[in-house]
Amino acid sequence: TISGGDVTGDGGTIYMHPFTVLHLEGGARVELGAGTGRGGCVYAERSQVLMDPGTTVGECTAVTDGGGVAISNSHTAGIYHTLRNLDRNEAQTGNGGAVWVDSARVCLFEASDNAAALDGGAAYVTSTMGTAWLGTFETQARNDAGRDGGGVFITGAQSSLDAASRLTTNVAAGNGGGIRATAAAVYLDPGAILSSNNAQGHGGGVHADALAAIQVSQVGDAGAIGDGEGSHGTCGNTTGRVTIDANRAGFDALGVQINDTRDGGGVYLSAASMNGSTIWIT
Repeated sequence: TISGGDVTGDGGTIYMHPFTVLHLEGGARVELGAGTGRGGCVYAERSQVLMDPGTTVGECTAVTDGGGVAISNSHTAGIYHTLRNLDRNEAQTGNGGAVWVDSARVCLFEASDNAAALDGGAAYVTSTMGTAWLGTFETQARNDAGRDGGGVFITGAQSSLDAASRLTTNVAAGNGGGIRATAAAVYLDPGAILSSNNAQGHGGGVHADALAAIQVSQVGDAGAIGDGEGSHGTCGNTTGRVTIDANRAGFDALGVQINDTRDGGGVYLSAASMNGSTIWIT
């Protein structure tokens, strides 16, 4: 276990300089870091973070963005970061309760009980310097955004999301209980499930605007995600139908309806598109 650390700046526990690699293995845990900048436990600048199954990052706080981990760019174009088991992290005044990503490619596995004061309870993704991609796998649950995107907030014309996971019981005080997408590409991969997410605003499951494009039962990054048969992805495989179920708009984190004028319990689109097949919305 690597525990503690309190800094004025980025990376409360671990700060990674460019062209370095952090590889967590053997059940390692990074915890209880605090930073006034980005990355409560880990800040990665043009580097690479790799977490093996069983490793964790938890109970970290960043005053601004990336309560657990903040990743800014990568040392080599096309490489993937792997994040697992991010729990009880907090971005106190900013975005990305578990992870904040700018212009990098990240495979995000389990993320639970994280919180952001603004957008992206589990993850915030943007592309200010180049292409950004997030793939979600396993489960992202009980994450909380003080504004939009209880599970994932993704923005930018060069940003894309492959949701291949179960996004459930996430909450947003604004729009998009599960996913909030603005001017980005979202792929609801085969087998993706968005269930029991609440937004006090519009779009209990998904909220998309500003020319965001949602593709249903399609994979955006075939190199990262395979079908488990003829194709095996770098991050994982996906198969099955897309399900959007029991999400609610106008409801708070306790399941109390606070506004009966909010729309799109499952999906809310504004100047956005949604295309595809094999989807169940209930």
